[in-house]
Amino acid sequence: MPKVIVIDPGHGGSDPGASGHDIVEADFVLKMAVLVKSFLAEYDCQVLLTRSDDTYVSLADRPKLARAVGAKLFVSLHANAFGEARPRGFETFIHSSADIRAARAQKAIHEAIYEAIADRTPDRGMKRANYQVLRESGSIPAVLIEYGFLTNSDDAAYLGDDGIKRALARATATGIAAFAGLSRRVGRVAKWRVAVDGAQVGAYLDPARAVAEAVSSESARKIEITRI
Repeated sequence: MPKVIVIDPGHGGSDPGASGHDIVEADFVLKMAVLVKSFLAEYDCQVLLTRSDDTYVSLADRPKLARAVGAKLFVSLHANAFGEARPRGFETFIHSSADIRAARAQKAIHEAIYEAIADRTPDRGMKRANYQVLRESGSIPAVLIEYGFLTNSDDAAYLGDDGIKRALARATATGIAAFAGLSRRVGRVAKWRVAVDGAQVGAYLDPARAVAEAVSSESARKIEITRI
């Protein structure tokens, strides 16, 4: 059986999350989750999203899904905000009482991501907190990522760049694969089908092109990339 990875795009629906410089957190992290899933398709694993469109999912239901499917890892995606424009930077969290497995997952993901953006934003570090989605993951290692501050113009500029989003997503997938010990898929050449709001817009051999097509629609409410 392939290992199951649960990716949690934070917020959604009636809870848009943070916002700044024309970026809404719920929209940003959904696009990031779709991107991460597409890059994880290169590995022998099953990837589930806690939401695949702009709907509200309770904080309790997010880690509940990971527990229900016996996930190898739960990763929650977010972007930060602050009451003033100065704070910026990338950081990751595990629960305050997390075990060594969660700490290893955090280190693998944090280092992979920061390597991709080290020249763009400060490293705010690997931290611990009592966030509900981390606290209620049970025995499943859980990591929460804050990719940057939407309220900071420099952070928002790189988070709004499609090329940077792809680099961040690939790095996130690389960190996940390293922790989970995922093997790359072998065999037939894969194709990726892209659907926006239920309508197929194409099928591509290149996952990066599929991702670019999916995230290019700013008005999309539901984006799906499926390996075929």
